[in-house]
Amino acid sequence: MKNNNESLHLIKGEFSPSEAREVLLSLFDYKIQYHELQLLSMRERGMEAYAHSIDRLKELKASRDKILALTSTYGELGEQLELEAEVVLSITVRPAVHG
Repeated sequence: MKNNNESLHLIKGEFSPSEAREVLLSLFDYKIQYHELQLLSMRERGMEAYAHSIDRLKELKASRDKILALTSTYGELGEQLELEAEVVLSITVRPAVHG
């Protein structure tokens, strides 16, 4: 098996706290919505909810709360925030099975 990684810069720059909050919340809100829709879809199909999606929702909501608290605190101080987010896409190439 051979692994290839691609690195993609998603966010890179300096932002005011309100700009940082807007950028980060849009990403986290999208991911929260994605997992909520996945859970709804599973329930509608009679499938049991996957623990991963439930746990991931809890993590994302906790991170969202932390973003709100941090950007509020730094906003009061008049600070600039540097944001950097990178997506690493790992591609696993499996050898062909002959048989």
